[in-house]
Amino acid sequence: AEMLKEMTDGLREYFDKALSMMLLYQQERMQYENIRKTKGKIPASEIYGGEHLLRLLVKLPSLLEKANVPEVTAKNLHPRLVEFLRFMEKNANYFLLPEYEDSAN
Repeated sequence: AEMLKEMTDGLREYFDKALSMMLLYQQERMQYENIRKTKGKIPASEIYGGEHLLRLLVKLPSLLEKANVPEVTAKNLHPRLVEFLRFMEKNANYFLLPEYEDSAN
């Protein structure tokens, strides 16, 4: 249970830091800036959902490598991330929008 809490806390922290730098499509950046102007410094994890989290998970292996995460830690993390992805897939109706909404519209 402790490892799972560490993993989710770490994912949330990575997500909050990475969203504006590497997870938003160009047309989503203006939307994000407008949200930050009107609502203040809300963590990205309280605004964006599953689609953006999946973008982080795709980039996570290279981010962990760049952060010099020990190989043993990364190997221990891998099965938990796979389990988490399966959970998201089983519950896609809850975590993902049925159709992507283009923020430019």
